[in-house]
Amino acid sequence: MQEFPLKLGQSWDGLEILDPIWNKGSVKKVEVVKVFSSGHAPVLLKLTYHDPKVESTRIMLKDDDVRSDMMVRLFFHILICTYSPL
Repeated sequence: MQEFPLKLGQSWDGLEILDPIWNKGSVKKVEVVKVFSSGHAPVLLKLTYHDPKVESTRIMLKDDDVRSDMMVRLFFHILICTYSPL
């Protein structure tokens, strides 16, 4: 499995990223708060905005590997084809 490239404590400052999800303005800093130790290594990110009156937001980011999802779909497809009446 490929290791997710984000590490705990990493941060990027001086950004100009527009936040289209919550429409709180532009993000000036992104910080990695926590890296979880599950299969896809989801990451908790803290977004800090340019406007000091806007509270920072925390979001989850995960490395999306759809190969396992495809295997599950293939498995169910085989079961359905095998056991369905003709």
